[in-house]
Amino acid sequence: MQIQAILRDHSIPEDQIKYLGEREYTVQYCSHPEHHGKVMPWYLINNEHEVPVCDIGSIDQCEEFEDDEGVELENVTDDWYDEEGNLIP
Repeated sequence: MQIQAILRDHSIPEDQIKYLGEREYTVQYCSHPEHHGKVMPWYLINNEHEVPVCDIGSIDQCEEFEDDEGVELENVTDDWYDEEGNLIP
C-alpha cells in the first residue's frame, strides 16, 4: 500500500489523514514486535491518533464523500490509543 501516493494523487483533507514523517517503532509499542527498531512513516488520523503505517490496514473512500473528499481507515482500533490519541505502548 502506497499511502504517500494516495495522499499525493487525491485531495484528502489533512484533518482526516496527515503524514507526520518518519519515526522509529520503539519497543514501547507492543502491537508489532517484529517492527521494533524500524523507522517507518507515521500519520495523524482524524486530528487525534498518531499511527504508524504498519497499523493502517487500508484506505477507502467513504461513500458519503464525493470527489475524493474523505477516506475510511480499516484495522485501526481505538483500544490502541489513550484519551489524547497517542498509541498505547
